[in-house]
Amino acid sequence: MSPPPPHRSSRCVQNLRAPAERLVQERTLSNSSRSVPQPTERRIFFPAVPQHVPFFAEARTEDAAVRCTLCKYKTKDKSLMVRHQRIHSGERPHQCHLCPKAFTQRGNLMTHLKYHSGEKPFKCNYCPKAFTTKADWVIHERIHTGDRPYKCKLCPMTFTASSHLVVHCRRHEGDRPHLCSRCRMSFRERSELDAHAVTHMG
Repeated sequence: MSPPPPHRSSRCVQNLRAPAERLVQERTLSNSSRSVPQPTERRIFFPAVPQHVPFFAEARTEDAAVRCTLCKYKTKDKSLMVRHQRIHSGERPHQCHLCPKAFTQRGNLMTHLKYHSGEKPFKCNYCPKAFTTKADWVIHERIHTGDRPYKCKLCPMTFTASSHLVVHCRRHEGDRPHLCSRCRMSFRERSELDAHAVTHMG
């Protein structure tokens, strides 16, 4: 009888010992008669994840959610919690092979690669601007239409994009999820952390 497989803890994320090789193929993006041509297939090598950091604790609440130990975020999906914790740890395992940018999720990397193609198939109906992704196009057109569908529950502020609402709500909650790995200062937005990190380089 073969020995049972080793136990894998659900409470932490193991360090990836070796880079993983992935093939990236652009999908055809259609918008009416326009489409983005597929770039040549390329190989991306993802760097190893840093030594594992404290991740999340299970909170056996009435809805059986997994709760982040560093902020108020909670979810029933442990894989979403792993992605969320990368905000705190600064881990960005998905590296662009065309520029220095890296991302917490592979889907974000795939979206980013579209910007390198230079194609902008989504044309604004109100001005000459054009956009690489449909999401950017939709958000932009809301500037013209005045549509601000994302409403803060604590004040009258409204926003054209859900990401803008998330950042705004952190001001009400005092949530500062982006932590500096050197001095442990925290920030509401990743851009603020990146600007702060430059001060350690001098």
